[in-house]
Amino acid sequence: MTRGLQVAEWIARAAAVAALFVLASPQPVSAQAPPAASGGEQDRVDVVEDVVVQGVRDLDQRVAGYVGAVVEPVRGRTTARWRSSFCVGVSGMEPVAARAIANQVSDWAHWLGLDIGAPGCEPNVLIVAAEDGDATASALVQARGGLFSTGVSGGSRGTAALRDFQASGRPVRWWHVSLPVDPDTGQSIRRLPGQTPFNPHRDFLTSPSQFGPHGQIVSSSRLLRGERDDLTGVVIIVEGRALDTASFGQLSDYLAMIALAPIDADFVGGGFDTILNLFSAEGSVPDTLSSWDRAFLEGLYARPAGDSEGGVAGAMRRLMNAPR
Repeated sequence: MTRGLQVAEWIARAAAVAALFVLASPQPVSAQAPPAASGGEQDRVDVVEDVVVQGVRDLDQRVAGYVGAVVEPVRGRTTARWRSSFCVGVSGMEPVAARAIANQVSDWAHWLGLDIGAPGCEPNVLIVAAEDGDATASALVQARGGLFSTGVSGGSRGTAALRDFQASGRPVRWWHVSLPVDPDTGQSIRRLPGQTPFNPHRDFLTSPSQFGPHGQIVSSSRLLRGERDDLTGVVIIVEGRALDTASFGQLSDYLAMIALAPIDADFVGGGFDTILNLFSAEGSVPDTLSSWDRAFLEGLYARPAGDSEGGVAGAMRRLMNAPR
């Protein structure tokens, strides 16, 4: 077994649970029907009006608070999401456990409408089981630095955050990599390492395409940016002790949430019913992604390209209020 990834005891427990674990098909958010009013006609109008007005205000504030706390985009950028093919690779586990986790994470991605890579695809979501998370993180950064940076500004959270990733001591840690791209072409608006700089070969530039693939887009809109941020890779390291406080199913869904969005590692969701409470001392822990978690992911992937966190909260709020 590869040195540094010796997790025999964890794998044995994971494999035993996975053999019994039946993957649940992700379900859409179900909106609860409002309670029926009672009393006279005038009384019914007054009661319903009070409940609706107060409820909308409270929910708006809670949704905005949840989105603002749960995501950690690159400084100055919008929250990145997947638009390329989604391919999960799991290392350091017995095949039965690895397949169970890869399938569950991929199932949630498919539920969001993402294109799932065919068997044998090149993983852009890498989940690594480790006995010592700090040592494994440091070894990966040293050996495969390209997994942790696109080589352009605006693609990751920087060197200080990367140092924290290597020494956080968390049972599960993660690192997202993204890329600012042209929303129309999907090409990077920043010159990647090894690419030649722009060199005009015409006397007059008559169309945007003549600026090359890295030309900056300028939009007259103050609401939407003329660019977007795409996730290009995620590395997740899972220590064996993660299953000391979590079931195999909960851990799989927790990993799915992290793989699909740049979640803040310091998020404390004590006031929310969320799978992200899994390793927190605060808040309840559901068995699977909660209605809040699912509405957040749907809102993230439904918002217009380049829109801000306010756009995510707005989309999430509409989804939670919409009849299903």
